[in-house]
Amino acid sequence: MVSTIPPPNYGTVEAGRIYRSAYPSQENLPFLAGLGLKSILILVEGPHEATYSAWIKDNAKKLYTVPLPANKDGVQMQIKTIAMIIDILSDETNYPMLIHCNKGKHRTGCTVGAWRKLHGSSMHEILGEYRTYAGNKARPNDEVFLTKLNVPSLRDYMRHGSLHEEIDLGVIDPTTGRHYWPFRADHEMNARVKISRSLVPVASESSAPVPSVTVVPVSAASLVPVKRTNGATSPKMKACRLET
Repeated sequence: MVSTIPPPNYGTVEAGRIYRSAYPSQENLPFLAGLGLKSILILVEGPHEATYSAWIKDNAKKLYTVPLPANKDGVQMQIKTIAMIIDILSDETNYPMLIHCNKGKHRTGCTVGAWRKLHGSSMHEILGEYRTYAGNKARPNDEVFLTKLNVPSLRDYMRHGSLHEEIDLGVIDPTTGRHYWPFRADHEMNARVKISRSLVPVASESSAPVPSVTVVPVSAASLVPVKRTNGATSPKMKACRLET
């Protein structure tokens, strides 16, 4: 009999589009398969559990790993990182997608809260949803972060910040040094390539570092060359939006 056990803290953010949970175990994978996921966004550092990684390779088209620092021990989430994550969540070619951290409470809760705030939910609704999933582990720092999160600043980062003007989320072919767009079938490569590029922030008053994003193409190894924007030896690449 096929297991229908969802991951802990599983829930629907937007039906048919975005789901949330804690880190899935092997017994949860048949349930997730039933969602027909196209992409998975993990908010904690890899490497990921071997069985889960193999399942993702066989069942999803994209895996995003964006480490999101927790609001604890003197560390606070950065709006730059949240903007990066929201940008991924906003790409409809990723749907249906699953977003998760370890427990599905704090990192995932703050991410969903930021998504809700961007889309006009009230703070009463946002904090109520956060507390529902965090339970007695709710963190005051998370609630402060969500309360103070400035939507115009978040939109500004997404529109003009490091995501769209300065960052190449493409990949460099290690044999030729050429840049490629992932997930397109116009150019053949013989080996699967793991994308792991440091993100370059736009100059700002904040000196906080921007974390790296790792994107693993899990259903196709063929990529498309990115055109250079000028004749410089090391030009800035136009921002890449992942495509299938």
